[in-house]
Amino acid sequence: MSSRKSFHAAALAALALAACDGPAPPMLRGPEGGVLRFDAAMIDGDPADAGVSPPVRTDSGATRPTRDSGITQPSSDSGVTRPSPTESCHGVPSGCFARTTRTTCEQIEGCIYDEQCEGISASCYSQWTHYTCISQDGCYWNSSRDDCSGSARPCSLYSGDSTCRRQEGCRWESDCSGVPRSCGSYFDRFACNAQPGCSWY
Repeated sequence: MSSRKSFHAAALAALALAACDGPAPPMLRGPEGGVLRFDAAMIDGDPADAGVSPPVRTDSGATRPTRDSGITQPSSDSGVTRPSPTESCHGVPSGCFARTTRTTCEQIEGCIYDEQCEGISASCYSQWTHYTCISQDGCYWNSSRDDCSGSARPCSLYSGDSTCRRQEGCRWESDCSGVPRSCGSYFDRFACNAQPGCSWY
């Protein structure tokens, strides 16, 4: 609307000057000896009809992307920090066989601490004195014959260290066995660092 009003005002001013004795402005001069005709339709017409393109207004002032591309390019100064490379669990877990106590063995996931009484109990008939005979579980002394008879208790039936060792021929064995869990199978920082030999980075 502002451009149309300006156009109308300029035309009316030119007509007023033409009515005076002074020379007509250059924009209204016709050829030599010719007559300048004024078309009122030019005042009422739309500037777009006269070949004048109306200005395009944008509220934001930002440049609109072209419709045929549809691709928004990422801004280099957006301030978004790119994520660091993914961390993971690395290393080689400690072996089970080097652990000699239950506590150190069970620190390694995948290791099992095993204790048992092993060996072969000495036969009752191999005991030649009253004391050694009655000291062997399952054996008894025959005073009339002065000999030891019976069936010695097997080592595998003992579940404690002290009782196992009291039976002749038996020994208490303990070992740490199994397969340690590999470092690469951990996906948590705390669990990874808890496995001896593994580190999270």
